[in-house]
Amino acid sequence: MAQGFSREPGTHGPLEEVPKRAARKITLWAVAIALGGFLLGFDTGVISGAPLYVRQDFALSSLEQSSVVSVLLTGAVVGSVLSGKPADRIGLRRTLGLAGLVLLGGTAVVIFADGFLMLLTGRIVLGLSVGAASATVPVYLLEIRGRLLTLNQLMITVGILATYLVNLAFSTGEQWRAMFAVGAVPAALLVAATLWLLPESPQWPITHGRAEVAHRGITTLIGKDAADHDRALHQRLRSRQ
Repeated sequence: MAQGFSREPGTHGPLEEVPKRAARKITLWAVAIALGGFLLGFDTGVISGAPLYVRQDFALSSLEQSSVVSVLLTGAVVGSVLSGKPADRIGLRRTLGLAGLVLLGGTAVVIFADGFLMLLTGRIVLGLSVGAASATVPVYLLEIRGRLLTLNQLMITVGILATYLVNLAFSTGEQWRAMFAVGAVPAALLVAATLWLLPESPQWPITHGRAEVAHRGITTLIGKDAADHDRALHQRLRSRQ
């Protein structure tokens, strides 16, 4: 949280002096944020166990089947590009929560799909959401605490691993809808975290003329003296630029 006033993001600054209790809180925030990375890994990999069963249910051609698989990445490219403006306007926390809501909607569309077009639409929506999350999560983690940035890649890998376990669990019953439905659980957790757990990135209120809001948040973590010292240093550095 104090990253906004750090001299070198993730290396020096008030978080070097943060109490252990506050450090645990920051780590919890980082894990919650990195759920966005988990969802990217999960929704990219879950289709690996579903195509055969989807093809049987909807009598898909080879082209339709490959479209269902690949369209997620197309949507992800668009989602990552479009996520920049919302992040600037409403902040990283709300943008990440919005991505989680969109993912819940896309998951519902896929689960209740009754044909190829509805399934394709759901996959596009899922792609938009994971693309937005993939662009938002690294920046959010960096501004919270740079050294925790590796959590994003770790959670992507864990998400991919989770898809294999989920696919294995539901493959015997050919329950491809259940494979996708599992993704709603971390998406709901991500939305809940953005509503009741996560703070806004300190950089956002600073860039919107509300530096005192960021300063109060940092003060609750590391104490007034350390926060005041780092804010003064930040202001001196800015005055030299």
